[in-house]
Parts: sequence; structure tokens; C-alpha cells
Amino acid sequence: AGQPRPYGTGIHANSRLEILAQRQFNRFTAVAGVDDSSVDANGKAVFRVYGDRKLLFESAPLKRGVAPVAIDVDVSGVDILELTAESGKSDGPPLVTAWGRARFD
Repeated sequence: AGQPRPYGTGIHANSRLEILAQRQFNRFTAVAGVDDSSVDANGKAVFRVYGDRKLLFESAPLKRGVAPVAIDVDVSGVDILELTAESGKSDGPPLVTAWGRARFD
């Protein structure tokens, strides 16, 4: 949504990132959204955060041009954290999604 982030991790929709947290953190914070570089202006992605396969956060569907969603979840005692961005079928290339300002405390 025209809000550049100096640091972040980009992944295609319908993929996931797995972080081996090993119970070392209490909180995970980030902002997540569909990157402005995505070709599909109408495609939507839902962002989810799982801790040891338990759903900790789920966003509303977001599309390109919509402000990113703020994420702030308790990850105390979590061994494996999973970040997913899921979208429906698309005729074009997959949506590019971004996790910005990701931080573990």
C-alpha cells in the first residue's frame, strides 16, 4: 500500500516460513501484507501465524494496495513458529507477500 519497509522477508503466497524458536521468545511482532510488486491487483492473501501447529493469528483477506496488518502474538513456550500467506487460485503469477519489521522479543 505504498508503505516501503527497509527490512522484511518476502515470500510467494501459498508457501510458509518455519522458524525454530526453541522456546526462546515471548512475543512475535510484524506487519504483513501483499507486496506492491504483485501483478494480480485483485488477488487476496490471508496471513496466519502458528505456534507448534496451533493457530495464533489470522488476518482478514488482504490485497495489493491495502495497508498491511499488524501482528502481535504471544509465542511463550513455542518450539516452531510458522508464518503462512495463503491465497486462492490465480491464473497469473502468485501474489508476492511481505513480512516487515518482524521481531522476536
